[in-house]
Amino acid sequence: DYSKLSEHMKEDICPHVGYFFGMSDGGHGPTHKEVAYANHLSELEMFKWSKVKTFYDKIERFSKNFPVWNDEMYLENHRGCFSNHSEVKRRNRKYENLLISFEKLLTLTSLSYPNFQYPREKMESLWKITLKNQFHDVLPGSSIPEVYDEVWDDWNEIDGSVHSIVGNISEIFSNSPEGSVNKRDREILLFNPLSWERESRLFIPATIFDDGAILNSIGKPNYARLEIFNGTEKSYICQPIKAESENARNPHPPGWWTCIKINALSLVRAKLTLLSDSESRKIAKKDNLLISESEIANNLITIKVDQQNGAITEVRVEGINDGNNLLKGTNSNLTYGFLDTDERFPAWNLTPEYWNHPLDLPNNVNLHTRVAEVGPIFATLEISKLLGISPVSQTITLFKNDPEIYLSYFTNWKQKKAMLKILYNTNTNAETVTADGMYCSVIHKTNPNIPCDKARFEKICHKYFDISTPNKEWGLTLINEGKYAFDVEDGKIRLTLLRSCLYPPPAPEAWVNEERKINEELYLHTPPEYSELGPFECRYAILPHKGGALTDNEGNSNPIVKRKAEEFNSPVIIVPLEGGFNDKLSALNLHKPLIEIDAQNVYLGALKKKEWETQDTLIVRFVEGLGVSTQVNVRFSVIFLKKIKHIKAVDLIERESNSNFTWDQNDGILSFEIGEFEIISFEIVL
Repeated sequence: DYSKLSEHMKEDICPHVGYFFGMSDGGHGPTHKEVAYANHLSELEMFKWSKVKTFYDKIERFSKNFPVWNDEMYLENHRGCFSNHSEVKRRNRKYENLLISFEKLLTLTSLSYPNFQYPREKMESLWKITLKNQFHDVLPGSSIPEVYDEVWDDWNEIDGSVHSIVGNISEIFSNSPEGSVNKRDREILLFNPLSWERESRLFIPATIFDDGAILNSIGKPNYARLEIFNGTEKSYICQPIKAESENARNPHPPGWWTCIKINALSLVRAKLTLLSDSESRKIAKKDNLLISESEIANNLITIKVDQQNGAITEVRVEGINDGNNLLKGTNSNLTYGFLDTDERFPAWNLTPEYWNHPLDLPNNVNLHTRVAEVGPIFATLEISKLLGISPVSQTITLFKNDPEIYLSYFTNWKQKKAMLKILYNTNTNAETVTADGMYCSVIHKTNPNIPCDKARFEKICHKYFDISTPNKEWGLTLINEGKYAFDVEDGKIRLTLLRSCLYPPPAPEAWVNEERKINEELYLHTPPEYSELGPFECRYAILPHKGGALTDNEGNSNPIVKRKAEEFNSPVIIVPLEGGFNDKLSALNLHKPLIEIDAQNVYLGALKKKEWETQDTLIVRFVEGLGVSTQVNVRFSVIFLKKIKHIKAVDLIERESNSNFTWDQNDGILSFEIGEFEIISFEIVL
């Protein structure tokens, strides 16, 4: 209300006020009507036409009087955009990480094989498609249905291109496309795109075999053995799994799960061998994880489940919280629903004070728990129920020697105007919650007491949010692959799962109105009214850990949370080989790290071709991820070092900068200082 503007003005603090105008909504800019108003106002002594730069130059001398907001830029509106259209958000996360991983893999391939044609134009196209779909209304979930039809086509194009790139890389490293392929074993390459040694789960699809693996009567292949040729010749048992339901949004094909250790930024040769029926039966009978219809445990974690409603009542972890329960109450892992309707902006906004509008969705209707999978590598407990009118299936999975609790949520959602959240009630007594952001972390109070904190009741996260004890002794992290919204109160955290809200209407002048008439007349087709009805899935994990989200109780970097979140979102890439591995490339020692970083709070953000030039120039980008300033030493592998002519510091748009660093060409060590959450980039001329 501009009539009250004078009530908020104090000339001794700053006598200038900026009056910015424009229709916006996609970059429309000022309308002729607004310009006419501004011309009229400029006739008054207190109004003057000005450039934006002139305005900020004028107020600069008053800047010491201004309050400082050293926190996230949070719009106290349109909070529903954090969670609407979950599949759009999951795909956005997937492709962001996948393209970064493939830039690294393609760079490693080109360093290994000089004649390899780096698909520069294809990668640029895939990035532009991904960035296009981050444009407002697509990623926020506030577009009309027809837009998402086109986005689906974009996803198929990206998936097809990635499959083609994998095939091109396979040709480089394969002995011969015409080589004989044994139906009982298959050589593959495993690429770790992350800049630290990881020990994590790995899914190998049966589709690596040209005709697929032979499946038994329940749709599973036999057990398999994975041999790693990295100097240790270590082998891993691979536990089989059948294909997920075709009704799922992104179903896994039949294949195998295993857990492996793999070097940082390395390309490792491996061979998967199918075991005989007798060998499979022998493995299946021994050393299985402990599981029943109410309990599941590995050698690190024990979880108990209430068979009446599917709640997780206990999580006990060896060496954390003295072995006591990390949860409190009897409501963890339960789903809570709220009315989702906003009269003016249903796709953009949540129901005002939605917590006062709960839906009657009991968690104990038609509830069943069953042992879905059991074996020496992993075990899965499945919980099925009817939530209102919608069937829900939740799974809890533990892997051997793995500290993470893997969870999934599947439903064929049918109820309109609903928002779903899933709750975990922790024993942390936490005072703050830490949320991952884009090259940052944001810390919120669990019990806000000032208006600007209370207004952020629906919070934003990227790959994780963490709730730890006030003394940073231990904590619980919720890691996800495509969720961006959560809330917290005391020690209770809730992940926002889905919103089945109304789609926005098209603009009256939009051509789609005519298109809809034609579709209805010719094909009896009408667009959906509500988003998120139908198949829905969410895969996430809970990580119990020592220390806090960023640092431990002595202020030292604590990388486990950040690293496990990155591993969840950037899986090991599998490249099937035809006719075995090209032995001519064995001397390159690709199983050794391409780059080694000595600071555990610093990671490789990008390794790619330079955007603006076509010659052999690379960009390597380092990121500080835990809010701790650090001296960094980076060692390049021999294969990399031999090709480096010189290095210079550049900024984010790859212009030369004056950042200080030292480069030891003889030892292949790059040294520099990096600040809290700073990004530092270098240009490497080959």
